[in-house]
Amino acid sequence: MTSVERVRRLLAGQAVDYVPVFDLLRNDAAIEYYSGEKITFENAQQLVYKAVGKALDSTRPTIKAPQPDSETIGEDGRKTKTFRWTTWGEHLTFANEDEYAKHLYESYQLHTPEEIKARAASSIQRNQGLMDAVGDLFLFWSLGGPGLQYLFGVVGLEAFSYYLVDVPEAISHAMEVSTINSINLIKEIHTQTKDDPKAPEVYFMSEDMAFKSGCLFNPTFMCAEFYPRLKRIAGTIHETGKKLCFHSDGNLMNVLDNLVDCGIDILNPIEINADMDIAEIHRRYPNLYMTGGVDVSQLLPRGTPEEVEAAAFKAIRDSGGKIMIGSSTEMNHEVPLENVLALYNAPKKFKG
Repeated sequence: MTSVERVRRLLAGQAVDYVPVFDLLRNDAAIEYYSGEKITFENAQQLVYKAVGKALDSTRPTIKAPQPDSETIGEDGRKTKTFRWTTWGEHLTFANEDEYAKHLYESYQLHTPEEIKARAASSIQRNQGLMDAVGDLFLFWSLGGPGLQYLFGVVGLEAFSYYLVDVPEAISHAMEVSTINSINLIKEIHTQTKDDPKAPEVYFMSEDMAFKSGCLFNPTFMCAEFYPRLKRIAGTIHETGKKLCFHSDGNLMNVLDNLVDCGIDILNPIEINADMDIAEIHRRYPNLYMTGGVDVSQLLPRGTPEEVEAAAFKAIRDSGGKIMIGSSTEMNHEVPLENVLALYNAPKKFKG
């Protein structure tokens, strides 16, 4: 059974030889192990593609290679620093709430049909190029959502919390424009890839919305501004015959009813150390698939291979097999190779 066949069968509710592995690979030792070569900045991207294709059954398009330390300044004046595997950007600042609102109204505009066609063609070219580069791998295609994560990420959570009170209409405008643009893009990608064997099958939406203790925002705001828009996007995805994988770190247990009602098909990354309970999730939502589920904050970097394998077995058992096993965010550079191998080999060793 190939990786693509394995994932397709799992998501169709059919029997598989073992549950697939889904992850983001950000680990030099693992890349060198699976590629069989020493990684350098010059060969990094090629080796990453090779390693990802061998180590994983599925991933999303954020297939990064390590980069030299650098510092750049973007068009908006923000400084961005790169440190091998990570990138950190400065927050965008505004003199007052009116300036921020003006920025949102001016920068969030509906894309024209021509712009949507060009964006769809670019997305298709990029994702299908990645599919060709990694070989036998089931790729989730990235998709923008209502845009909440980007909105508070650009200015910082504290400033955004004030803006939510001061200029809610501008934030609602930005989220509505993001939603409509996403819906139109899904439709156009579907049109351009109709009958294409490399058409998207699952879209991946990242909308971080939770602390380890629960949702970042109050239920009134989420029910008015976020969930209805997520539901519209999920509905469009389903109309085109595709599935939606929704990503958010943190503890989502108290908002899972909302997310499932919106129509998500797959949940990622199941942050165990934020009290995400795989067995409880599967009990409450038996038709929901999961990806991730093995703690990368403590267990993977500091545990033993035996402990990692046991955690993977438990996640598979607790999910009733409706999981694509992987780290609870990404397989970062701090995880020792023996623990990477323990996790990625666990599905083949699982006996129930």
